Amino acid sequence: MKYVIQVHDGNNTAANVKKVIVENGIVQIFNNSNISQRVKNVDTEGFTVLPGKVILKENVLTHITEGDMISFSKHMLLHGFSTFIHLIDMKYESETDKLLESSRQLLKNCLVDYVHAIRVPLRRLTPSWVRKLKKLSVPLIVFTVQTMNDINKASWQRLIEAAFPLRTMFILDQKNSDLTERQKLKIQQRWEEAVKYRRLNSYFQLPEQHEVLPLLFLKRLGLYPQKGTFDSGAHADYFMYWEKDLSVTTEEVRVPDVIVLRGEVVKASSYWFIEEILGRELTSTMPEQFLSINEVHQYTVK
Repeated sequence: MKYVIQVHDGNNTAANVKKVIVENGIVQIFNNSNISQRVKNVDTEGFTVLPGKVILKENVLTHITEGDMISFSKHMLLHGFSTFIHLIDMKYESETDKLLESSRQLLKNCLVDYVHAIRVPLRRLTPSWVRKLKKLSVPLIVFTVQTMNDINKASWQRLIEAAFPLRTMFILDQKNSDLTERQKLKIQQRWEEAVKYRRLNSYFQLPEQHEVLPLLFLKRLGLYPQKGTFDSGAHADYFMYWEKDLSVTTEEVRVPDVIVLRGEVVKASSYWFIEEILGRELTSTMPEQFLSINEVHQYTVK
């Protein structure tokens, strides 16, 4: 089915309202040359239409069971998230296959799309582990450190070579570290210097679990333009909010009246249509592919 819909790309201000074409679950640029009289116009008067957001979720394996997956999915959808990055803690390379397979089994009934990422101690990260992760379609490695020497002693050149050609993303995580704030600051500065000197694919702050991932992060990871936007090539994941709903006062607590995933309606009013809806693991990400010239050396949102 092909149709035209008016959307709000980014926020609900008038300046960000535009029309897009949706065909086979994919967003296309709207222009008069690709519109015919037979293409339906979806009436969105009275609604704010926003793209599905992307979020980071840590260790879903330890918090929910396969039977809870539908509830987990609905919870994310009701909060406007259509995609998530599943961050799995690992200590040893030998755990990789088992933990990833367990995660894939758990998420087989998930309604939303997802990407796998791992968090490892940097001192245990090896080029062979990076190559294994690339083969298993894991585009993001989050690492922890105990001392400044962990970053200084890491075999970055060999890790970078193992990460090519798709440029695996590396992010430093100090959220659960026992280091002092002064030590954390010095390590962060050392890491940022290493990123800029070696032109690593990174983002300087690991997002919180409740935080909407910005487009710069999605571009560096390779989820843009498929997710988080209405740009051409995006998956038609969108959420429609009734603007005249006076029962709530802020967007944060509003529940979407209509939810669409890849062009398929999964919720309308209080009714769910999820019998044939299954999310997918996104394994064909292309990190940094759509970075603008100004964003190539930008590693955080200014």
